[in-house]
Amino acid sequence: MTKVAPPLTERQAARIKRLGLLADEPAGLLDAWSDIDVRWSDAVAQAMSLPSDRLETRVNSEWSFIETLRHLIFVTDAWIRDVVLEKRSQYDPIGLAPHFITDRPELDPDARPSLTSVLVARHRRLVEVRDVIAETTLDGLDRCCAAFDGQFTVLGAFQNVIFEEWAHQYYATKDLASLR
Repeated sequence: MTKVAPPLTERQAARIKRLGLLADEPAGLLDAWSDIDVRWSDAVAQAMSLPSDRLETRVNSEWSFIETLRHLIFVTDAWIRDVVLEKRSQYDPIGLAPHFITDRPELDPDARPSLTSVLVARHRRLVEVRDVIAETTLDGLDRCCAAFDGQFTVLGAFQNVIFEEWAHQYYATKDLASLR
């Protein structure tokens, strides 16, 4: 039985478990992250076949493709840099926080970065997450992180990021299909 660590919920865990993305040890987390990377590579390839203005188009009032990538930059900055690595103020200004997070003045929600600059920042984050997972020991996964008053472990942060990446890729791919 794979351990599920908060903030990941049992419901979220069930969704990614069916896809082989739920893990509770470093090797499994690395495999899940590699799968996420492939899924996003495929989504970006699909996106590149569309006219560039479509990548800024919202479908059903959801984030555009570029906004989704910007949000995932924020997710990595928040959960990996801030929570796991405990490096405060490491947020990229092009990151896009959800509407309920208002305490990151360095973020510019109205920014209109190019797809190229977003993809460069995303690539750095994908590599960084892979490297952090690879450097984490089994015992290190149980470490309580200082953020959120220590209520989340490193494992919980990793599982949460994997879920966020999968969920946003799923919806972004669905939206790309409707933009064709």
